[in-house]
Amino acid sequence: MEKSLVRAFLYSLIAFLVLNFLFFVIGYAIDDNLGNMFDIMADHPTMVIYTLVRPISNFPWDIIEFINLVIGNGRKIMYVGYFVSLITASIIAGFSGGDIPKSLGGWFLTSICSIISIIAICYMDAFIIINICGVCPINEAIIEVLITGVTNLLIYGGVTLIIALIVSRS
Repeated sequence: MEKSLVRAFLYSLIAFLVLNFLFFVIGYAIDDNLGNMFDIMADHPTMVIYTLVRPISNFPWDIIEFINLVIGNGRKIMYVGYFVSLITASIIAGFSGGDIPKSLGGWFLTSICSIISIIAICYMDAFIIINICGVCPINEAIIEVLITGVTNLLIYGGVTLIIALIVSRS
């Protein structure tokens, strides 16, 4: 099968969304709080999409800090899942792109789609802004999402680049 930009993008996006969903369900199930979260999602349907793309709105060092600070094993597993989903999606993009530009392009598209999704959700539902930055105006929430998203795009883009280099040399 020919490797391409679209393949790298779709594989990394699917891996990113599926892993986020799995770790979300596992984390809230361990904390015995899954029913409450589904109630919140029933009241705010945009929370479903936000939950699937949420890791892109956190700095990698914040995710590691949250793992150490958060009380409750389920929440810790959820934050580990944030890190795992980002790194796995970038590795999959590196493997499935075929060459460096296609692999990086696939990861960049995955990141950009996630960032745009969160920004669009912020305009639709103010409840999401509370999850991003607490009590702040929508403009500050969007700037925060852009900064964290571009940071993740570049950091995990480096992982994609390393994997693409290894794959292209073998």
